[in-house]
Amino acid sequence: MNHRAIGILLVIVAVFSLLAGCNGLSPTTDGKNLPMTVAVTTIVVPISNPTPVLPAQPTTTNVTIPPPAAPPGKFLIFFPWTKGEQWEFVTGFHDERAMDFVSINAKKAAILAVADGTVLLSDYSHPDDFNTWPKGGRGSTIPDMGNFVLLKHGPDTYTVYMHLLHEDPAPVTPGQDVRAGTRVGWQGNTGWSHGAHLHFAVVDLQIFPSPSFIEKPKESWGFIELNGSNAIVVNEKYTSQNVVAP
Repeated sequence: MNHRAIGILLVIVAVFSLLAGCNGLSPTTDGKNLPMTVAVTTIVVPISNPTPVLPAQPTTTNVTIPPPAAPPGKFLIFFPWTKGEQWEFVTGFHDERAMDFVSINAKKAAILAVADGTVLLSDYSHPDDFNTWPKGGRGSTIPDMGNFVLLKHGPDTYTVYMHLLHEDPAPVTPGQDVRAGTRVGWQGNTGWSHGAHLHFAVVDLQIFPSPSFIEKPKESWGFIELNGSNAIVVNEKYTSQNVVAP
């Protein structure tokens, strides 16, 4: 047999062997064929862009958390006279840390509310020639205040304007809401006064009438014109940014 015939025979044998292996049977030693066990490996192919599984939402309990306590704000006020006018600070702090101011623009100068508030008292019962100074008073009674206005701006925060000119009717009345810049009177010389001026103070009201006021801590308020400070200097002149309310 030549080599070509031998090669063809080997190919035929290989084909029959392959077919016998694919019939699902496995030969045994006795020549019988038994079912063949085939090990199959499962390959899991991930699916691209699977539908996301949302996590279970936690159960939420509404709890009200109180806001932190806000620090007390400084009470800011205008100078109590008309914008552009100059007044001189003629005394240091005295009584209930009150201040005396004198207008250098005019003897009859408007006194304006330094901040929004409500009129608590407005006493214009004294004539212009009323004055307790020559009688030796000590400035500790209601008549010594002369004509005055007391404004309430908030809990325990008041401003008082004393020694005003007499007016009839009074420019403001108790219970009236006023805006900063509202005229509450004219510079005057009534009560315990020694010349036309404004006696002004920021106070806590304790008892009235006495008069009895509690001084406000100086760090708790300040003038807008002084960037919130109230550090004013005796014999210095100060210009207001306050305006007369319409």
